[in-house]
Amino acid sequence: RSKELAHRRRLSYTFYFEEILMRKYEFKRICKTLSYAKRIASRTRNATQKVALRKEIAALEAERVALQRLLSRLAERYAVRYEERRGS
Repeated sequence: RSKELAHRRRLSYTFYFEEILMRKYEFKRICKTLSYAKRIASRTRNATQKVALRKEIAALEAERVALQRLLSRLAERYAVRYEERRGS
């Protein structure tokens, strides 16, 4: 399936896999970890642990936002490229 998607976007499979699929996987992993960390932080009573968890949550949030922006730029770039070639 992913080879078909790469072909449809006129990208090499290795580029599609490394630049898009792996980043999507990383984004999903970060979101799951973030959700788990928030749940644990809300239940933790130890103040020191809460501070450490909040720092980790802030770092994960920043990483998530950066990856989300990158993925949207990649989606725009390759959707535009696909449409330009398709239209001509």
